[in-house]
Amino acid sequence: MKITLFFIGVLLWLSLPQHLKAQENNLPTKRYKGTDFFEFAVSARHGEQLKGVLKYYPEADNWVSTWALSWNHLHHFGRQGKINLGYGVRFNSAFYQNQAHLTAPHKLRKIDMDTLMLGRSQSNSLNVTINLQYNFTKKFEVGFNIDALGFSFGKKQTGQFTATGKTTVETAKPTPLNYLIAGNHDRGMLNSEFYGKYWLTQKWALRAGATLIFTEYTTSQKLALANDRFRNKSFQFMLGVTYAPFRH
Repeated sequence: MKITLFFIGVLLWLSLPQHLKAQENNLPTKRYKGTDFFEFAVSARHGEQLKGVLKYYPEADNWVSTWALSWNHLHHFGRQGKINLGYGVRFNSAFYQNQAHLTAPHKLRKIDMDTLMLGRSQSNSLNVTINLQYNFTKKFEVGFNIDALGFSFGKKQTGQFTATGKTTVETAKPTPLNYLIAGNHDRGMLNSEFYGKYWLTQKWALRAGATLIFTEYTTSQKLALANDRFRNKSFQFMLGVTYAPFRH
């Protein structure tokens, strides 16, 4: 959540009137009412492991990869439309190998951090997104987006549950409901991106940046402290493309 607020703060600072005036020659004078575009992104990270988990799984080779496909609509604000606010719909698919999911509910994380270790797993979500973007020039933009509300689905998985040094085998499925509140109060599978975008042509652009994705599983039964929700947070490097069929 602190990273999210930092990114939003940076973009709002860039929206100050004096900064807009300094950049007024970089965009055409026409102000667009909205922009529709499609985006596809792939992000990945290898060797990521949560602090304190290696003592239980010292030989686990782990990696995670996320694919995201979205449709977005932006509205342009400011003297020349450099400030972009909008919404979208995004499909996420996360693939995991030996990833640890920790106690998810906020009130329980203060008490204990139990672990649900999943081998090969896949979790999917369809969420509504909130988008914020700033156009430095006609070709270069920076932005931030985050999932706000939706649902998740995926196959039932078998994993190793570890609490106070004892391990049992449990089954779990992706938590079905996703919603954004703040930090550990969030629920389900939520994706967010911070990126730079460069337009190669009038309709095609490349994106590069970072992805922070939360995935969450619910076990088939209540476990220690009557908890059945476990979450993984993964920070990944991202590359993507944008296609804007109506851009002019």
